[in-house]
Amino acid sequence: MSSMHRLTTAVLASALLCVMSATVATAQEEEPPMPPPGDRFAALLSGSASFVPNKECPFGVLSVVDASGVSTIGEVSLQTEHCATLGAPTVPAGRMTMAVEGGDQITGTYFVDCSPPLPSPGESGLVTCPGRYLFAQGTGAFSEVVGTAHTHSYVWFPGTLEAQEWPWIAELHGSIGY
Repeated sequence: MSSMHRLTTAVLASALLCVMSATVATAQEEEPPMPPPGDRFAALLSGSASFVPNKECPFGVLSVVDASGVSTIGEVSLQTEHCATLGAPTVPAGRMTMAVEGGDQITGTYFVDCSPPLPSPGESGLVTCPGRYLFAQGTGAFSEVVGTAHTHSYVWFPGTLEAQEWPWIAELHGSIGY
């Protein structure tokens, strides 16, 4: 990991700690109702966002996050993906897979509403994306998973769309049953 990536991750982590106690007030029409409560769930993740050409997406770009971290269910790695919504800050239904220690997986969807929109090219800046993850399916110990987690995720826009990876960090809190 480069020293610039470590510095950016440290800055994002500091920003995250400042807002971790904030509540998410994002209500979206497309969101399904909350599932029944389960055990408390929380996670702190860091990684990177990248943008992959994809002909199936309306704008031809798939946004992918690869991250890892710690949670109340153990160490986890997370991959999310959604078609880039150029000019629109809302991600109506992204797909997520969370791999848990031991190889079990949790899959589901997520909804986020990012603001501000990306800074102008040449300007760097932090983009904040509050939203919600919905846990719908799983394998192994999580085969009957149900749950939801509110999120605050942050991505650092480096000032150019040519950057291969953008630093990403998130905290999730909610409930999970399995």
